[in-house]
Amino acid sequence: MGGLAMSVDERLGGYFGDYRSPDLADRWETTMQQLVLGSTVSGIVVSQEQFGVFLDIGVAFPALILVPKLKDADKIRYTSVETYPAVGTRVQGRIYVFVDDMRQIGITQLAKEEMLGE
Repeated sequence: MGGLAMSVDERLGGYFGDYRSPDLADRWETTMQQLVLGSTVSGIVVSQEQFGVFLDIGVAFPALILVPKLKDADKIRYTSVETYPAVGTRVQGRIYVFVDDMRQIGITQLAKEEMLGE
């Protein structure tokens, strides 16, 4: 790699392949129809980024927990990736959004009451 850092897409591609490919548009639509907003899912952390952690929840598309959506984000200062859930860790959360243009599933670990303002 010659010292160049990999992009987020390159790191995620190692787990999810070319998940943004036009060839997977139908599979993305089916995935969104099968998953229910508000449902609890479990996945393995596959990547830590400054803005959050990506999970593999077993649906061929990445799931993302943004830092403000991490458990106890109001109590814990998540100041660096070292404080985020570690790669390989299994975590749970609820689906709260589908990010269609990125083909990502938004996950939150916040209590439902904490999300009322969204």
